[in-house]
Amino acid sequence: MNGTAERIICENCTASLDVRGQQGGIVACPYCGTEHVLSKEVRQVTAEYSRKFTVVLFHAMVGPFSDLSDVDTLIVNLSGLTPRPLYPDSIPGKGVEEKIRELVMYAYRNGVLQELVDCALAMRPHMDI
Repeated sequence: MNGTAERIICENCTASLDVRGQQGGIVACPYCGTEHVLSKEVRQVTAEYSRKFTVVLFHAMVGPFSDLSDVDTLIVNLSGLTPRPLYPDSIPGKGVEEKIRELVMYAYRNGVLQELVDCALAMRPHMDI
């Protein structure tokens, strides 16, 4: 496997693969299906990128999602894409900011950050992430 900590080159088809935010130690090439085991260095960099992205995502969501009922709707929309059912009461927090922070951290811990971004953008297409 060749490349930088953010990109690797598929050994089979030579496609450039973006591995930022990759949560596991294995990444599959979307073009040819070849699976690559990520080195420890790449896994550390991608984990750090994911943690930094959670802060960016939190700040991007706080403005557009200013109503608690909208955050609850977002949670319900995300529920179908999570490993287990998710309900508004599953995410702690009394105010909008607390609830969004906890939702972003839930997505980070469960490997569904991209799904959260997709759901948030579906509800707020002009959200700046």
